[in-house]
Amino acid sequence: MRLAVAGAVARVTLERLQNLAPQGMATHQQVDDAQARVHGSEAQLAGAHAQLNLVLRGSRIEDIEAQQAALASAQARLAKAQTALGDTTLVAPSRGIISVRAREAGAVVQAGQTVYTLVLNEPVWIRAYVPQPRLGRIKPGMSVKVQTDSMPGKQYDATVGFISPDAEFTPKTVQTAEVRDDLVYRIRVIAKDPDNVFRQGMPVTVNIAAAQAQTLAGNR
Repeated sequence: MRLAVAGAVARVTLERLQNLAPQGMATHQQVDDAQARVHGSEAQLAGAHAQLNLVLRGSRIEDIEAQQAALASAQARLAKAQTALGDTTLVAPSRGIISVRAREAGAVVQAGQTVYTLVLNEPVWIRAYVPQPRLGRIKPGMSVKVQTDSMPGKQYDATVGFISPDAEFTPKTVQTAEVRDDLVYRIRVIAKDPDNVFRQGMPVTVNIAAAQAQTLAGNR
């Protein structure tokens, strides 16, 4: 409304100056200035009408798509920032005890570098070795018994969880009934520890059921 009034006033002023100019009561410069003001008022009025029509019709499809693209880009940046923030927090897969702290607080760590060495409390994994002649008697999922020197006469329930497909020579820290240089296969035994007696590196004895009549040495 104000632009329309201003435009009307500018046109009236221009007409007056145009009538006064032949009589020498207005200069050509004043007429030119008045005409410029009229053109400026008309341009502003046209722009206001265009904005009003845009509001009445709603945003154009290309404007909506541009804003949607900007929103998607902002959401992607937010997700990336949240991922980077989450990577600053170390989460253990299970309860355990930190045996080695390789990096101090504030250190710059590259991807793949060790920060902590964690000894898991659960499950209890025992590494044992089976001589090749007895390998056919050991099956994944087989129930076995485990005992330690610290708890004489007591056995703990355990299960064979993994059998290595590769043979190797008996490690020096593990003794078996076979000759030391016989080929053996590493197995992993998952044991229950209700008394919390198993410790990292502790030597244990894995007993197979009487039908198999086997005794294996291993380490926690």
